[in-house]
Amino acid sequence: MRLINTKTLELHEFFNDNVPPYAILSHTWGTEEVTFQDWQNHQVAVSKQGYLKIKNACQERADVFTSSGQPLVYSRLDTPGTDSATAYGVLCG
Repeated sequence: MRLINTKTLELHEFFNDNVPPYAILSHTWGTEEVTFQDWQNHQVAVSKQGYLKIKNACQERADVFTSSGQPLVYSRLDTPGTDSATAYGVLCG
């Protein structure tokens, strides 16, 4: 599972039992969403309208804590209402 670090905006991949607590970021699908491939090239990612939406959502999570009082550092993107084969997990697969 790929999660975005809400502090650094870097993607991290986790497997099996190593997945940390995370928030799900739901949003509506726009015309210039950032794909996983886009995210690998910072210049491409920041040129898309969807980048600012992701950045702002991550900044809003800066003061969110888990039930144990730890900062919630990771988020996963969710794109409801779209074809799961083409949209869900485009960035965080």
